[in-house]
Amino acid sequence: MFIEGIKIDIITESKRKFGRYISLLKEDGTKREISLIYGENNLGKSTLIKSIIYALGGEDLYGKSSWNDTIFPPIMYMINGESIIQNIIYLQIINKQNKRVTIARNALERTAPVIVYNDVAIEDIETSTSVEYYKIKKDIGIDGNKTFNDFLFQFFSIPEVQYEGIKVYFQNLLPLFIIPQTSWNDIQAVNPYYGVPELKQKAFEILMNFSTIENLSEKIKLKVKREELKEKKRSMEDLEDILLVFKYKTLIENQNAIESQKQELSEYEIELDEIENNKVEVNDSVRPLREKLRRLSNIARRQETQLDTLKKEIDEYNYYINKINLDIDKIDKLSTAKKIFSLIPIRKCPHCLNDISINEKSEIESNNCSLCGSDFMINNHPKSEQLYSYLLDEQKDFKKLKTVKEIEKTNIESKLFLLDLDINEIQSTLNELEIKLAPGYLKRYHFVSREIGRLNNELNNLTREQAIISKYDTLSQELESLYSEISTLVSALKGKNDENDDQDKLKYFTSEFKKFLKKLEFIKNGFDGSKLNEAADKIFNQITIDQTDYKPKIDRRNLFNITSSSGLIRIIISYYLSLLKTSLKKNTNFPCIIIFDEPRQQNLDKDTFNEFTKILKDLQKNYRGEIQIIYTSGNKGTLTNEDIVLDLGDDTFLIEEF
Repeated sequence: MFIEGIKIDIITESKRKFGRYISLLKEDGTKREISLIYGENNLGKSTLIKSIIYALGGEDLYGKSSWNDTIFPPIMYMINGESIIQNIIYLQIINKQNKRVTIARNALERTAPVIVYNDVAIEDIETSTSVEYYKIKKDIGIDGNKTFNDFLFQFFSIPEVQYEGIKVYFQNLLPLFIIPQTSWNDIQAVNPYYGVPELKQKAFEILMNFSTIENLSEKIKLKVKREELKEKKRSMEDLEDILLVFKYKTLIENQNAIESQKQELSEYEIELDEIENNKVEVNDSVRPLREKLRRLSNIARRQETQLDTLKKEIDEYNYYINKINLDIDKIDKLSTAKKIFSLIPIRKCPHCLNDISINEKSEIESNNCSLCGSDFMINNHPKSEQLYSYLLDEQKDFKKLKTVKEIEKTNIESKLFLLDLDINEIQSTLNELEIKLAPGYLKRYHFVSREIGRLNNELNNLTREQAIISKYDTLSQELESLYSEISTLVSALKGKNDENDDQDKLKYFTSEFKKFLKKLEFIKNGFDGSKLNEAADKIFNQITIDQTDYKPKIDRRNLFNITSSSGLIRIIISYYLSLLKTSLKKNTNFPCIIIFDEPRQQNLDKDTFNEFTKILKDLQKNYRGEIQIIYTSGNKGTLTNEDIVLDLGDDTFLIEEF
């Protein structure tokens, strides 16, 4: 992996353009081994490193909560008091196969697709004829196109690894070759944890290309195949229990039985058709009777329909007659009430106690109350004598219509009764004729019908059994295939014994680590006085890299725990430089790049920092075009101006207006 250039492109709401473009190549276009981002503090040097990390999908190295901060670079929403409407980071990289791409990532929307321009530099992306889009994250449980993480693994030819069912992401590898300011307190201090046990160790093994990683995919595949074999064997046992009750155990026997049953069924169906077609022609005397039976049945159905209609009409007449009777009763009650008035024993006025004379005859004739003089028809009953007469006429008419319909209903019922007698007589005659004329025909008809039903049931059962037998045979073939695959995987795993190669890499790594520690004078300046006394009996060459967590230790004690803060920085620098050196000599997946963010600010004295830069110059001299070291600092050490790719000086900011 080699980073050739980076560009931060910002546009504000007033269309002002801000940002920075930095080429990490030499003027002649060749690779630059050392790229120093030089300048005082708070000018944006770390923002550049964060932009590189963000372009590679590693923003979680800074913690998820940090990216919610609107002033957290490289995600900026305001600049010079203006809102930002566009903030895109471009990263131009090339892999070991000299395949060049430019990555473009939207810094305002983390979830926006990442754009990859193939075979072009940053300044030429508009001319690209091959552009790909990758989602940052794939929806859970949904298969789809490759994600940006998948692209990075494939682009850098690094095997994707799942450990105990959990995926190791590309950003889990970044802390082994990018050391931001927040990562100077431990090796891989900012590696995000995703529930993967021993995640940091696995990241180390992936980049070192240890056999545990090389064979891990095959081991996982073997485990999956064995689980699949277990499930299929259980299914086979269940099917074998079912097959015990089957008459036919193989597909061939079952298929032959089905063909035989179909042939027999076809013969019976043909015979049944012949019987059904001939039974009307048994005797000519049957045909007229059947025709008469059909005609009478049609007449009876029509009569029944007419009878139902008459019943509904009669019910409606009864309803209206009852309603009229109620109205008549109301008027009759009014007349009775008027007569009763004359019998009330009222002789004196209840108000003045004077005698009252009542003329019953006059009261009835006038319809006025002799006591109060009011009209009886007001407020007591709305019906007049005219209405009473009208109701009587209506009652008479409805009763007459009802009588007509009842007579018609009685006539139809009589006709239906006679029709039912005729139909029953004809049906009885037909039954006697069929039995007398063809006694063997009916017996054969019933037998053939029963056989057709039986054969259909047997065919259905045989078809279901065929599916089960077929599934059993398929499972048998799958089991044979699984046994073969498992045997092949087991043989392949037995044939691979790269543990010696792992030990050789680790031994070389340990040796280089000690060499860098010596150059940085770790024993002289790396311990506090009290801690040095505690480790006085330890010899420098006893420092080892633990084969479990790959941490530097002395007598199983972590070297970090017995050193000073400046000693810790020496350990971290030596550790990462050793990874770089090992990748140059051994077969690893390490990208041959290291990015240091402000190592000078981490309690390193001037002499040690100068020694650190001398080491970088030696690497530059010995590995032309093979390595890339990017670091930010406000101190050059022994580096020259030729190694500076961006000089911010004292007051030049990384993000400036174009």
